[in-house]
Amino acid sequence: MQASSPEARALAVDRFARRPEDAGSALALAELLDRLWRGELLSPRSTELLLGHLRNGWIDSRIVAGFPSGTPVWHKTGTYGQAATHDAGIARLPDGTHLIVVVLTRQPRRDTEAAERTIAAIARAAWDFWAAPTIPGDIRSHR
Repeated sequence: MQASSPEARALAVDRFARRPEDAGSALALAELLDRLWRGELLSPRSTELLLGHLRNGWIDSRIVAGFPSGTPVWHKTGTYGQAATHDAGIARLPDGTHLIVVVLTRQPRRDTEAAERTIAAIARAAWDFWAAPTIPGDIRSHR
């Protein structure tokens, strides 16, 4: 099979970026991760296998970069050329509960590094909010 030309790849990336029906929502991905974590989607053995693969993700410049070093994270990144950079995952909070973070980006300037920094910053903001100690009446006390 012959590789496509740079022009054909650029056209495919642009076409993808303009078609919202080819993408999922952050909420849908968060719900999928929640159901996977709770064991509602697959057999126990398959759930364990899939979570094992997600735990060994090799891209750590996105949501993983937003969490404190050593935080257990199960995540899946996604990249479509330079048009989209994503990460969706589950992190274990210090109290043993879990935080789901999903960040989907589109990059009109095609700056993957900027998208990765943004994803990390959003993950850090979520961590800072949900990992902080709660006080009575705090929204976080309903976890």
